[in-house]
Amino acid sequence: MCSDTARRGSAAHSAPHTTNASTTTGAAVSLCPAEVAAAKLTACEAAYRTARTALQECRELVLADGL
Repeated sequence: MCSDTARRGSAAHSAPHTTNASTTTGAAVSLCPAEVAAAKLTACEAAYRTARTALQECRELVLADGL
């Protein structure tokens, strides 16, 4: 969770925190930059694991066919 200072931004960089609106519920979710970065990292790690698993399965199929 981000601190209030991180949510407000510093004096040098006073950009507001990110607000995402859900189209299904109409609820708004506010995330500070650190929370956005953590969510992106988690998504990328999951995508990497999925791609790595798919490549391993493909390799096993190729080796099983003797190609």
